[in-house]
This record gives sequence, C-alpha cells and structure tokens, in this order.
Amino acid sequence: MKKKYYKVILTCFFLLLGQISFAQDDYDDWGDDWGDDWGDDWGDDWGEGEMLDEVTVGGGDYDWGSDWDDHGYSPDPDNNTNDPNQGGDSGDWDDDYGSNSNPNVQTNNPCDAGQQSNVKIQLTDPNLSVVLQVIQASLLPPNILVEKGFAIYKDNQGVYKPGIIKTGNSTTPSVSISFISDPNFTPSAMVHTHPSGVYASPSAGDIYGIAGAYTSTNTITTSYVAAADGTIYAMVVTDPIALASFLTTYPANTNQSNDSFTTGSPMYNLYQAAYLSFANSGLGDDVAYERANAVIMAQAGINLLKAPANSNDFKQIQSIKNVDSQGNVTFTKSDCP
Repeated sequence: MKKKYYKVILTCFFLLLGQISFAQDDYDDWGDDWGDDWGDDWGDDWGEGEMLDEVTVGGGDYDWGSDWDDHGYSPDPDNNTNDPNQGGDSGDWDDDYGSNSNPNVQTNNPCDAGQQSNVKIQLTDPNLSVVLQVIQASLLPPNILVEKGFAIYKDNQGVYKPGIIKTGNSTTPSVSISFISDPNFTPSAMVHTHPSGVYASPSAGDIYGIAGAYTSTNTITTSYVAAADGTIYAMVVTDPIALASFLTTYPANTNQSNDSFTTGSPMYNLYQAAYLSFANSGLGDDVAYERANAVIMAQAGINLLKAPANSNDFKQIQSIKNVDSQGNVTFTKSDCP
C-alpha cells in the first residue's frame, strides 16, 4: 500500500488537547518561497519577524479520547452505531460550547450546495489561490513523495491570509503545518499536497489530523489536499458532536497508524468492508480507497468533497450502506449532484 505520513502543528494558546512542545523560528526562509517583498504585501501584522511559540498537537498515536474524558466531553459509546449520521450523547458539550452553534461549522446536510460553494469560494480567494499554485507546482516530476502545505487564516476583517509555505524533505516527506497565535488572525483551514507516490485522496492520518485540529481550536474546520493528478479534496467538519463521539470511541492511538488504520481496529474493519465493497463493484484501487475513507469521515461527522482536475467545482462524495437479510454489508455510491 502506498504510504503517507502526516502531522499537524497548531500554534494556538487556546489549545484544549494534545501534548505541548515549544519552539521558536524566524522568518529568514520566507524569501526562499515568496521573495523579498513578503513584508510589503502583508505589512506588520505578522509581528516583529519571529514566529510565536508552536504547540504540537498529539501526533498520530495520541489518545484523543481519554483527554476528552478529562475535559468532560464524553459521548456515550452505547449510542454510537455504524450509521454515518448517528452521533452519541454529547455529554457536557452544550454547557461549554453551546448547542452546536459554532458559526464556522456547516450544518450536516447530506447534500449541502452551500457547503460545496463555500469551499470553492475559500480556495479560489485571490490571496490563497496564488499560494496554492506555488505548492501545486512542486508536484511536478521528479518529486513523487515530498509534500508542501500552508495554513489559512482569517483576519479581523474576514480577509483570508495564507501562512508560510512548509516543506517536507527526503527523510520526512510529510509536511508539518504551523499556526501562529495572534489576536488579529483566526486559524481557519489548512492545505497540503499529495505527490504521485501516495494516494491522491486523504488518508487515515489526514482524517485524524483535521479531527484533532478542529477539536483543539474550534475554528479550523477544513483541510484541503491538492493531489498530483490535479484533483483537490476538502475535508469539512460538519457535526462536532459526531466528531467528539468518534474520537472518544475510536481514538487515534488504537485506530490509526501513520497513513493507515491499525490492523484489527474497529475503523480498520469498517474501512476494509467499505474498500472491498467498492473494489468488488468494479472500482479501481484509488477510487475504492477514496470512497472507503469517505465512509470513515462520515462516521466522524466530516464531509469529503472533491474537485476534479481543471475545475473548482466541489461535489460531496457520499455512499449508502446496505445490509441484506443475511447481515452482509455493502456500500454503494450516492454522490451529491
């Protein structure tokens, strides 16, 4: 199986979860990616030329579930089923965050045309699209493994701002995305590439990455993957209560191993059932992988949207779970128009 390793670094003082490690960096390497006029373009809002403290969120094997229990957000696992739209009891969620009232989160509508439009608007924003083109250019041969990525913010006027371009290397091809902690900028989303040596679509690590990012900040709702074949994927958190239930019932430390699901874990078993169902229906390996991971995302309250190469029109990938009289489970395509 093609491999991919992914870690998200969030620079946020309001971190709710994760193990914390601090480091400082400077902006000396910005010119390598952007030229010397970066400061002229963005002004002084980014501070005095020094990154703020970075906070490392958990990593691939962090036990998100136990930390949710410590904070009192304990969805009832008995209420969790394999129905992608079935969440658990939200515990103390309403007391701390209100009743699913975060304006950054889309309503979990199976085919939300507004959501499909919103991701298009965000990623085609002039401030972001030029940076996206830079990292997409890095996907050309001979690079088949090394990723690039950047953070997306909104300033106090609602204007999108890109963060520094981050780059993996030959030893660690995956990219670590950093967010600064600044009252003038709200972390909103993140983007990273998938070169041709890995699957185009998001991996298990990407799923737990956006899950941890949203849980830690309550503002990072979307993670984009720009693939070497020109496809762009958007993972959008739509149901925080389902996500909380997912992380409690299926924590990363027992269900995820780098880019894959841990063999024998509940999410591995669900992924395998979905993958085999799609593959047996005649879909190729890449598409079966894409759709099986979308089944996992639906379980976690995350929608997967896809824009094909040379298009900015995102459509939601969706499936229907079928159980026959013998209890055999299959999945069929049911994409949004």
